Amino acid sequence: STHCISSAASDVYKRQLASVALHEAVEVMNSERREKGQGVIRIGVGLNTGPVTLGIIGDEERYSTSIIGDTVNLASRIEGLSKFYGVRIAISGSTKAALEKHFSLRFLDRTKARGKVEETSVYEVIDADPKELQQRKKRVSIDFHTGQQAVMEGALPEAISAFARVLQVMPEDVTTRHWLERASRRLLQGTENS
Repeated sequence: STHCISSAASDVYKRQLASVALHEAVEVMNSERREKGQGVIRIGVGLNTGPVTLGIIGDEERYSTSIIGDTVNLASRIEGLSKFYGVRIAISGSTKAALEKHFSLRFLDRTKARGKVEETSVYEVIDADPKELQQRKKRVSIDFHTGQQAVMEGALPEAISAFARVLQVMPEDVTTRHWLERASRRLLQGTENS
């Protein structure tokens, strides 16, 4: 797993291309691993855009470079969400602005960095998926979005129906299962707030 931080729009685009290429390289390596009877490797990437502080600590013989700041912390949180939602690449709302014209995106959820009040939207970059999965995600995108909107509006039976339709096409989709569980749990609890 890795997380990336950038600020210039062209840098964000280049890092996204690199993230997609990284996943393609892992797929090639996994094909070879399958032929040898070895397990596959899965990676998750989290991208965020914003200012960071770069520091170099040490002396001429031994030194270490590190970056710190809220941007880095949020990138790390987003990378963790890539695992939770079972997606290859997750990006922040600030990164979305630089990428939405070039890549297919899917809203995942809202999150905040540890110790922060402000939330940010998190999106999946669908282009990192194998072509067949990209096509299925695009085919069910209306039902998926309808389900999310219904959860946020408290229309939980409608949300459950929409997510069930998505899972008929993509039973392996972890993100949809999480949203379905959220809607079902709220319906059982009688909670209508998102």
